[in-house]
Amino acid sequence: MARNETDLLFLDVQVPVMDGFALLETLPPERMPVVTFTTAYDEHAVRAFKVPAFDDLLKPFDDPRFGKTLDRARKHLAAQNGNSDRLMTLLDDLRQVPLEEIDWVEAPDNYASLHVGSETHSVRETMNSFEGRFDGEKSLRIHQSTIVNADRIKELRPWLHGEYVVLLKDGTELTLSRTYREKILTALGT
Repeated sequence: MARNETDLLFLDVQVPVMDGFALLETLPPERMPVVTFTTAYDEHAVRAFKVPAFDDLLKPFDDPRFGKTLDRARKHLAAQNGNSDRLMTLLDDLRQVPLEEIDWVEAPDNYASLHVGSETHSVRETMNSFEGRFDGEKSLRIHQSTIVNADRIKELRPWLHGEYVVLLKDGTELTLSRTYREKILTALGT
């Protein structure tokens, strides 16, 4: 990691204007620091484990608890820095996957799985940030956690409760949720 970038972030879950989780979504995946959430509420600690956080500190925490977390984070960063060249090479390889070659993307959390032919690549990126990189006419968001390359769609099949199955040319079946149904039907002219 570069010296002028943040390596370690202690982040309060409840921050004015936006919460800590929303703040993390604004950070570029390739510059994501090691994050330790701090919170006074147990329910936020549970949510923090769903996000790739390094640790969480439940308030009020004492100096020994903080020191232990800081020591673990330093060791983690030292190990990570040893692998940083390999990680940057992998990121560069992933950036070379042309968007038009991606069949579909799924991202239920803060990681996106890019499906490219028979390969799947994982990147730390939210669906919203990823969606902005696609050409609007070529990519169709069919579900809260799924974007499809429009050129890969073979057909739509009605399914249960107003939902559709999106059948891709390679045989993959994905769910088109009711939320996105009208927009997709209009985009595809059906």
